Amino acid sequence: MDDLSSSEIDQNAREIRKEWAFKLTKAAKDDLFNMFHNKSDDFLDAVGAVRITIVGPPDDNQFNVFRSFDSDQEERIEPTLVVPAVGFQERLSELSEGHIQLSDFYLGCVHATYLDLFLVGFARPIIGNIPSISEVQARYICGVNRRNISSSC
Repeated sequence: MDDLSSSEIDQNAREIRKEWAFKLTKAAKDDLFNMFHNKSDDFLDAVGAVRITIVGPPDDNQFNVFRSFDSDQEERIEPTLVVPAVGFQERLSELSEGHIQLSDFYLGCVHATYLDLFLVGFARPIIGNIPSISEVQARYICGVNRRNISSSC
């Protein structure tokens, strides 16, 4: 890439970014809304600029040999940092043996039947702006617990 102009490098980065956006969306299938990457342009920009390399699971304990993200090919790399798969899967139903569903929560926060049962955080990462939403939910729950706010759904 030493002989490429700045605009050619930018074009290559855009193409890599677009390719990975497609690969990640395709791999997500029905779990698309459980993926963190869709709200992060910076993440895909870093992939496009080859500052981040996406690989599959490690094949050794040294984290130098990995399976390719979308095939069984082996990839050898010397990573500076390894970040495990970043995603989200709702398991509330499993934890409650099917008694509590995510859809039972008003605004994803207060359970419609059990008014003393709350969720703080996020139901699906695609909604973005997680810290701000968590803060609003926490303030709401504190208000309900202090009886300053009605919890009726």
